[in-house]
Amino acid sequence: MSHSIHTGFAHAVADLNNTPVNDRMVMLPGVGRAYARDNWAGFYAASIHTNVVSEETHSHRTLLEAMSKAGGHDRNSVYMGCAGFLNFSYIAAMRPAAAILFDINPLQTLFWQKTIKGLETSPSYAAFVKYMKDTGPALEAAALLACGNRAVDLEQSSISIRRDPQPPVINGLFREVAAPNEDKWWKGDTVELRWRGSDYVYLHMMAKSGALGALTIDMTDQAAWTQLSERLDHVGRHVGVMYASNALNFLAKGHCWSHGDTAYFAADDARDNFKLAARGKVQHIITERASPSLLQAVRTPQMA
Repeated sequence: MSHSIHTGFAHAVADLNNTPVNDRMVMLPGVGRAYARDNWAGFYAASIHTNVVSEETHSHRTLLEAMSKAGGHDRNSVYMGCAGFLNFSYIAAMRPAAAILFDINPLQTLFWQKTIKGLETSPSYAAFVKYMKDTGPALEAAALLACGNRAVDLEQSSISIRRDPQPPVINGLFREVAAPNEDKWWKGDTVELRWRGSDYVYLHMMAKSGALGALTIDMTDQAAWTQLSERLDHVGRHVGVMYASNALNFLAKGHCWSHGDTAYFAADDARDNFKLAARGKVQHIITERASPSLLQAVRTPQMA
């Protein structure tokens, strides 16, 4: 099972977090790069995604079941995904060589770094749940440090660089109603869509092997995706499956933090950037409605 895992891949990704590629990037302590608007004294930061939100869960379950029965899709490629824990469901079903968890939000990157550490150090799913439930204070402290140790309201979706005289406290760290320290979050099947048993063993092995990376990157930032493509080329990999959640739909409506609320071109820019990570090979994009093309591929006998 372990022969296809790309040992040490995460180091190549982590290095990019400490390498700004344009003037829009600022560096934050403990997490690395973040994004600022042009000529704006601040950076983007928002609540952390954990649960499935605005997703058509039946379509995802159908695709995951098909991928599992087919033994995964292109195990030599890299899985790349944004948003919450549904990523681990796809990683477990796909069994890729490596995976990148990404977001424009540096606090999401911080969360993924903590989560990957939990997968690495926890030999069982029960141990991982305990780690996650206990990690809240450390995660909050790390988020406060990244935001400058001052009063932060993440519901504003941006952080001013100017110092705030109020006591350091963070509001709205998690977007969804359930936080990792709540028992009900782990006992249902909405969050992780049942990645346990042998699935958890694989995730644990990937984390221990350094095959799970976390990256702060804007879907519309061509320079950053070019940088990523060059790094993938250097390590001999490409992104074969891209989970974009509902972000492309959001961008298609003109909602883009980087370019304003009339950037109707942003979704096309993102798709072009995804192609850079594919490096000329076949790539399937998973949206909030899953991926008809990937479902067809894994149901084709030749792909099994």
